[in-house]
Amino acid sequence: MGAEPAEDLVTQPTRPGESSRRNTIAWVLLVLGAVVLSVAGLSIAANSALADSESFATRLNEVRKDPTVAAEAGQLATERIVEAKPDLIAVRPLLEGVITWVAGSSALDEPFITTARELHRSLTDADGNALVLRLVDLSAAVTGALDTLAPDLADRIPPDLPVTLSEVGSGTALTPIITAATTIYVLAWVLPLVGAGLLLGAVLVSRDRRRFVLRAGAACLVAAGVLGIVIAAGAGAAWAQPGDTLAGAFVRALWSAFASAFITPGIVLAVIGLFLIAAAGALLPRFDVPRLLRAGWEGIAGSRGRPGMAVLHAVLVIALGLAIIAWPTAALITVTVSAGILIVLAGMAEISRVAADRIVVETDSHPPEPLLSRWLTAGVAGAVTAAVVFGSAALASAPGDDPTDSVAVDAAVPANDPNGPCNGHVELCDRRYDEVAYAAAHNAMSAADLPGWYLPEQPTSLVGALEAGVRVLLFDTWYGQATDRGVVTVPRDRAAAEEQAREQFGDATVDSALRSAASAEAQPGSAVRPYMCHTLCELGATDFEESMAGVAAWLRNNPREVVSFFIQDVVTPADTAAVLERTGLADQAYVAVPGQPFPTLREMIDTGKRLVVLMEEESGGTQYPYLLPGFDWVQETPYTFASAADFSCEPNRGPTDAPLFQLNHWLAGFGSLVSNAAAVNTEEVLGSRAFECAQVRGQLPNFVAVNFYNIGAVFDVVDQLNRVGGDAAQAGDPATPAADSSAPAVP
Repeated sequence: MGAEPAEDLVTQPTRPGESSRRNTIAWVLLVLGAVVLSVAGLSIAANSALADSESFATRLNEVRKDPTVAAEAGQLATERIVEAKPDLIAVRPLLEGVITWVAGSSALDEPFITTARELHRSLTDADGNALVLRLVDLSAAVTGALDTLAPDLADRIPPDLPVTLSEVGSGTALTPIITAATTIYVLAWVLPLVGAGLLLGAVLVSRDRRRFVLRAGAACLVAAGVLGIVIAAGAGAAWAQPGDTLAGAFVRALWSAFASAFITPGIVLAVIGLFLIAAAGALLPRFDVPRLLRAGWEGIAGSRGRPGMAVLHAVLVIALGLAIIAWPTAALITVTVSAGILIVLAGMAEISRVAADRIVVETDSHPPEPLLSRWLTAGVAGAVTAAVVFGSAALASAPGDDPTDSVAVDAAVPANDPNGPCNGHVELCDRRYDEVAYAAAHNAMSAADLPGWYLPEQPTSLVGALEAGVRVLLFDTWYGQATDRGVVTVPRDRAAAEEQAREQFGDATVDSALRSAASAEAQPGSAVRPYMCHTLCELGATDFEESMAGVAAWLRNNPREVVSFFIQDVVTPADTAAVLERTGLADQAYVAVPGQPFPTLREMIDTGKRLVVLMEEESGGTQYPYLLPGFDWVQETPYTFASAADFSCEPNRGPTDAPLFQLNHWLAGFGSLVSNAAAVNTEEVLGSRAFECAQVRGQLPNFVAVNFYNIGAVFDVVDQLNRVGGDAAQAGDPATPAADSSAPAVP
């Protein structure tokens, strides 16, 4: 019996030339089979992922629930809400959190899947589009009725809308979609059979059937490799998308949800290919299916032995029987799959047995061709190459993070032209630091473009403010600790911070923020660090050192700018100095000496001392002399005003003979921050008050501090105070009647 089957795998001697023709035909069928199986795999994946309504809806629901997609959807929806109602920016984290939770909630699984499934069926099933067509017909009727009932509204409807609705209502617009879905479904069933038939034909036609069985297995591996390349290309394209946009997050999640449809047929093709290669190479064991079945039955029926083992065996058999009764469908599937596996193994074992006999014959005539190692080596090399190519493409095209304070990157540093402008204007270079007005951002750390900030008072981070033209950054520093839900105030400062926050923001806002952070827990090993917070770090926090690193990078990239900090400090001078030293800002900090005049902007730029650091609570003393006692050097106006009518120029903190004057210009209502800024940052209100206070106090307002510097005319007012830029250069001294534009704008 051993020799006869071997002859079945190789044809009998034929006429000269016939062998060559048959092998040529076999190769053509083999190549066509590989191509058809590749397309078959893609068709099966497309049918599973796109054409099947249930699968499509389930996968789409996975995309909806993806945390990144839900977060980006929540962010985008919140942006639209805030655009419509700007003052809601005060509770943006709360809005964004609620919308994100709703967008990704499992509570929406059933209605979302049902809606997606029915909509998919209405678009892809010729019998399922009745609902869509009814809605279209209703829309067409309403559109026509508007001409009579509401002519003004009808005028806003695009003129070609009735024609479009008519086309959809006729069903012609849905025909291509329905046809495509039907085609994919048919191909998913037909092409695998056609591909298998082509490979079988190649084996039957060939002169050397054993080798063509092996090559048929290799063809299956090639088809699996095509699917692998598609998977690698899809993954590369998906991960090249920006993860911080809704579109990018959606594409990534879409690929994650739908990629499995391509993986399954690829694995099946690869397994079949490997089995065929192993069988044709006589590498598979000789499975005796009847013996395996008998052994299995004997294991179930049991045998006479020790009573204890017999009882245990009986209990297991009873449990198996009960499981089959309880889950008959699962049991039927298990039996069917197991039977299929046994049949496949029996067939492969038979091929392997016959191949072994044939190999003996081939070895007697000539050494065997190392086809198995050749195909496997080529397949592995191709897979590695595809992974490297597409992986490199994904990494190369993947976008970096946003240029926020924490990730500011140095650009090519421009040359420091000694004759260039100072803070944007040549006219300012020879004025002393205290003879120049600067745009100042009040609570500059509370930025609307940073995550987690309640009651933001500025549109951007510190670096964003500097980019826009702000040159004085007013911010608060506190100690905080990172948690899984943001940053919390350290326990020793919590009571004082909460009391201060309730006084400023009210109980409702503070309670909302604390509820959001109620379940937050400190991360293992999370250290206490300096953060920029607005009283409670639960209301918003930004890492102090990361922000300072961003400012340092900005200063390096802008060598002709002078910048100031005014810090409301809970963080100690030692820790503040440590942060400034690690980021390189301490080397640029100016050390003011009482009784000595400030240098000019040009002198500060030339000496590299372009940063003035003022502290509200504790100065650096002799150990850190660049941390200046703020209210020894600065005098200010009050800062708690209920309305524009309440603005005054009265003295507040700081001695009246201090060389620097800070104009505090914002309203105290945290429920209307944006609309308040729009009302008081105008040239009429801010400009009038700035010039009035210059006259009343007899001193140029150096720090013009506002909320939402991007709203209104703060930069125009500062230019007018400095008498630079267009008409401002012709204006008189704000503090005196002097008209010389080159003279310092001080009394």
